[in-house]
Amino acid sequence: MSNLEPGQAFGPYELQRRLARGGMGEIWLAERKGMAGFSKQVVIKTILEDNLEEPGVVQMFLDEGRIAANLHHPNIAQTYDLGEVKSTYYIAMEYVHGHDLRDLLLVHLEKGQLIPLNILLRVTAQVCDGLHYAHHWKTPEGLPAGIVHRDISPQNILVTFDGASKIIDFGIARAMAGASKTRTGVIKGKCAYMSPEQVQAESLDGRSDLFSLGVVMYELITGRRLFKRDTEMATLEAVIRTSIPPPTKLDPSVPKPVEELVLRALQRSPKKRFQTAQEMQLAVEEVMQATGLLATSAHLSAFMRKLFSEDVELNRERLRALKAKLPATPGATDAAAPMLERTKPFEVDLSKGLTGGTEGITRDLRGKRKGKGRGPTPLAWLLLAGLLALVAGGLFVLFYDFGGPAAGTDAGLAGEPALDAGPAAALDAGPAVPGLQGTDAVVPDAGAAEAEGADAGVRPPAADDRPAPRPPAGKRKKVKPPVGPKQPGDPKTDPLDIKLER
Repeated sequence: MSNLEPGQAFGPYELQRRLARGGMGEIWLAERKGMAGFSKQVVIKTILEDNLEEPGVVQMFLDEGRIAANLHHPNIAQTYDLGEVKSTYYIAMEYVHGHDLRDLLLVHLEKGQLIPLNILLRVTAQVCDGLHYAHHWKTPEGLPAGIVHRDISPQNILVTFDGASKIIDFGIARAMAGASKTRTGVIKGKCAYMSPEQVQAESLDGRSDLFSLGVVMYELITGRRLFKRDTEMATLEAVIRTSIPPPTKLDPSVPKPVEELVLRALQRSPKKRFQTAQEMQLAVEEVMQATGLLATSAHLSAFMRKLFSEDVELNRERLRALKAKLPATPGATDAAAPMLERTKPFEVDLSKGLTGGTEGITRDLRGKRKGKGRGPTPLAWLLLAGLLALVAGGLFVLFYDFGGPAAGTDAGLAGEPALDAGPAAALDAGPAVPGLQGTDAVVPDAGAAEAEGADAGVRPPAADDRPAPRPPAGKRKKVKPPVGPKQPGDPKTDPLDIKLER
C-alpha cells in the first residue's frame, strides 16, 4: 500500500491529489515550484511497494522511463523526470488537460449515442502518427529502440481541449508485461485489448499495437466490447479464437470503408494487418476523404469544449456518477444489447460560439442549411441595393433624355448646338441672350430658327430684338458649352469680334 498523502512533499514536487490507483502503482497530480514564482503541473506515476519484490520489474520500469523521456512528439505525452524518493520509484510526465476515450464513450452512452465517426477517425489518425514515431525511434547511437507500447486502450488515449490526441503510459507498459505474477488487478481489464501474439507471449513489434488500436476502434464504433468476458482466462481465450462480427452486422449504418479499415487492423496474423502505423494512418485519411467524414484538430477542440466543462473537479464528479449509474458495456455477441443512435458527423458552427455544454453535441449542422435555407447575408442585401440604384439611375437618364416634353413647345430647350458641331455651325450662332446670362445657354438667331423650323425648340426673337420669354423654372435645362478650344463664332466670344472677322 502507498503511504503518500495530498499536500506531501515528494522530492522536488508537491502532491496535490490522487488521480488513480491500479495494480502497478498510483497516479498523482503534482506541482513543481521554482524561483520567481515558477510553477508547473505534472503527473507522477509510482510503483507500489508490493511490486518491488517482482524480479526485473523495477529495472524495466526505469529502462522504459529513460527511453520514454527521449520521445518528443505532439501525440505522445512527454516524460520529464525519472527518479526515486524514499524507495518509491516514479516517473514525472506531462499533465494533459483533457479526457480519455473511455470518458468520451461514457458521456455518449448516457445519451444512448455513439461518438461521431469523423471525430473517432481523426483521433485514430493522430494516434497512428504518435505510434509510428515511437515504433521507429532510434537511440542516440542510431540503434532501433524497439519500443512497443503494449497497452493501447481507451484509458491510455487522451483527447485534449486543444484538439490533440496523446498516448500515455509508455513508461510502464513494458514493466506491466514483464511481471511474472498475474494477480487480479495487475492486468485486469487490459487483456481485452491485447494482440494474439501478446497473449501467447510471442515476440512483439509495432503491429501488436495496431491490433490493440483496432479493438479500440471497434468498441467505439459499435458501442460493444469485443473480447471482454467475465473472467481473464475467458477474455484471453476470446482474443485468440473468438470470431469477430463485422461492425455492419451490429449496425448496418457503419460505412463499408470504415468496416474494412477496422477488420484489417484486427487480423490475427500480423502479416495481414497494416505493417506500420504510418500505413494505417494513410488508410484512415483516405477513408475520411472517401466517406466525407472529415475532421481536424479544430473539430476535436470544439467537440471537447461542447462535451465537457473545463472545470476538472466538475467533470470528475460527473464521470464518477456516470460510472456508478451506467451498466457494463454489452459485448459484441450480446443479442439483448440496446441499439445506440448513430450520430451524424460533428461540424463546427462558429456562429454559435465554442462554449461548453453538451446540447447538440452530434448535430449535423449541414442539415440546418437544407430546406428553407439561410436568409441572404447583409453583404448580399447591400449588393442588391446597389444594383437596384444603378438600374434606377439608368432609367431616369433614359427618361429624361428621350421621354421629356415634345419638341416645338415653349417648355424645352431642344435644338441647342451639338457638342461636336463644327466651326460652320458655330458661326451661325446668334448673339448671347442677355436674359439668360449666367445659365450658359445660347439660342440661334432668327434666320437659323426659321430655317430649322419648330425643331429649334425656342421661339425666334421678336423684331425689336427683345429676348424670348424665359422658360418655366422647372423646365429649364442647363446646357454646358462645348469642350475644346474656342472657335471663331463661339457664343462665349465677344460679338463685336465676330462682326469684325466677318
